Amino acid sequence: MRILASRDENKILQVEKVPPEGAPVPINGKYVLSTPEGVTVHVFPDSIILPTSNPASVVAQAYAGLLAQFPQYENILFNPLLIDADVDDLDLGATFIDPITADTYPTRAQVGRGTGGPLTAGQAPINTAMLAENPGATPPRPGMLISDTIDIGPLTGGVGADEFVVYWYLYDCSTTQDVNANFGAQAGNNFPALRNVIEQDQEPADLQVYISINDGTTWVEVNRLIPAAFCNKGDLVRLAFRNNGTTKTYLAAYAVMF
Repeated sequence: MRILASRDENKILQVEKVPPEGAPVPINGKYVLSTPEGVTVHVFPDSIILPTSNPASVVAQAYAGLLAQFPQYENILFNPLLIDADVDDLDLGATFIDPITADTYPTRAQVGRGTGGPLTAGQAPINTAMLAENPGATPPRPGMLISDTIDIGPLTGGVGADEFVVYWYLYDCSTTQDVNANFGAQAGNNFPALRNVIEQDQEPADLQVYISINDGTTWVEVNRLIPAAFCNKGDLVRLAFRNNGTTKTYLAAYAVMF
């Protein structure tokens, strides 16, 4: 299932089935709030989205449901990328070190503005994206988005953890042209610009996701919802999302369980 909410007030508008991959759905004035596969969220007339830290939030309920599917873990930390404070959990100045080639890649992403200024803060849901790869650089530069440090020490008694599961949700997006013409090939046409969200494969061939348990010193590639185990415990976690494709990839949310 997925939830549609209003952009201006973050109010729940409707609940619907997830459409097939590749099917565009107009979301002008709305955004899609995805829920993890297999998780049931009960939506009532008084259900809320924000703040997501409120147990009554459908977001909090969705990730609690995801954690319940993995009873071997006690904690889940998530970022739904809905508001400006969520941007604060991204490190836009971070650099990724490829664990195979040792090449370094800077952040190349589209995001809103976090809190703290000096410019006005703001974040629009489903507008965070890893840019397309730049093939003109040597080596080619992928789109990169790296989380800020996630300190799990307080949740693990200061000892950290050695096994993690990473979750994310991706979308494709497209926007049609606004047409209002009285001459030429478009004569007589009057079509509004439609912002479409498109379901896509959650592990496309051109996406790589990594986790670091030592604050970005070293990285290990992970699969979605597949446990990744380490020889030693770590408490300073980061996630990195790498787009090697030719188009932007939109990241709607991510989470880590441990």
